[in-house]
Amino acid sequence: MAAPYPIYVKKTNNAGTETPYINTESEFGMVVSEIPFRFTGDVKEPYGNDWKDEHGMDVYLPDEGLKMKAYDMDVTFIYKGPRTEGNQQKTFAEDLRGFLNYLTGNDATTSGGTTTYYGSRLTIYDTYNGVGRQDIYVKSVSPDVFVRQPVSDGTTQEIGRFTIKFTVCDPMTDVAAPNV
Repeated sequence: MAAPYPIYVKKTNNAGTETPYINTESEFGMVVSEIPFRFTGDVKEPYGNDWKDEHGMDVYLPDEGLKMKAYDMDVTFIYKGPRTEGNQQKTFAEDLRGFLNYLTGNDATTSGGTTTYYGSRLTIYDTYNGVGRQDIYVKSVSPDVFVRQPVSDGTTQEIGRFTIKFTVCDPMTDVAAPNV
């Protein structure tokens, strides 16, 4: 198992507008300790008829290959802080709230009376395994795994650990490493 490391995430809204990739560590202080990206998934049941007056099944198997199912993956994140951003010190609660708002699309900004929505369709690239997927969304956050504890070295740092369940809707498209 690799040491905890950041992942890259970008968002796309329904109009197709993409945000730049963010580094989860530098933006929110979050690194990954477990990320089960799958290189292949389960096959969808092919279309077929089970004719009652015939043996077996009449199944359509497409020449272009079998279709794959979407899948869920539980990603465990670790936070160590607080972090200093400019003159402001960020806490686990502040960074967690910002991170979840970012991932779920609840981070719209309003300027000059215009609200900009960035969307909740995610593209995630795992820097350690060298694999990325697109069309991902947050399915749930495990509230029972939040752990917040002070570091025992006498500093004011915090450590947090939590798990987010993502649904990978496009299990086939390989996303290239971002140029960041």
